[in-house]
Amino acid sequence: MKVDAHTHLGFGAGEPQTDALLAMLDEYGIERAIAFPAVSGLTGSPRQIAAANDYVAEAMRQHPSRIVGFCTVNPYHEQEAWEELERAAGLGLRGLKLHPPLQGFVLSNRTLLNPLVERVLRFQLPVVIHTGVRVGGLPYVLVNLADLKILAQAHPEATFIVAHMGWGGRDSHGVDELARDCPNVWFDTAGVNGPALIRQVMAAGAGDRVMYGSDFPFLHPQVELLRVELAALPAAVEAGVLGGNAQRLLGE
Repeated sequence: MKVDAHTHLGFGAGEPQTDALLAMLDEYGIERAIAFPAVSGLTGSPRQIAAANDYVAEAMRQHPSRIVGFCTVNPYHEQEAWEELERAAGLGLRGLKLHPPLQGFVLSNRTLLNPLVERVLRFQLPVVIHTGVRVGGLPYVLVNLADLKILAQAHPEATFIVAHMGWGGRDSHGVDELARDCPNVWFDTAGVNGPALIRQVMAAGAGDRVMYGSDFPFLHPQVELLRVELAALPAAVEAGVLGGNAQRLLGE
């Protein structure tokens, strides 16, 4: 089974809706997708975030064999964020997406993040964290992988997913150490700057913790699948990247 571990759903203007996601999956022979709220859900008020989570949950309810929904909250909302996390888990959403540049925090802010991670652990939800410095004009907030390593090691029972592997270049500095030293850290391939970065993370010891992601609709699935193909991985390893590892993450 092929699984796309990094897609988005939303109901804001120009955001990808459920039918578009399903059409993309069908076009590229992908059976399932992990879907996060799109940009309007990441940056909104607590009420807007709840609506975005509801939209993803409804898509999952209507298409349980195709869509695995993750929620989002803004750590700065504190009590409201914690209550929304509990509500989203009750809706059946299976993970949490955080986006430091859009949500305006840094991973070194342990006072902000520790209470959230402790609550995530109650529901056993993996935490996806956007990495990379500046994309499409987003605010310049450095997602420092060294800070992510400290966070992951402080919470070894939690599962973290490094979206984009840091993208590449200086933004991926420290990705080897994350892969080698943090068995609770996973990675997705969405938008990585070349097959060499995929091989690098594999060689550092994360071969069974790397998952294919398209970043739909912001990147093109054909290009993202080609990145994995050009990494020239052994067949069994590639099969894991294209679906088996994501299934294991989800406990399936």
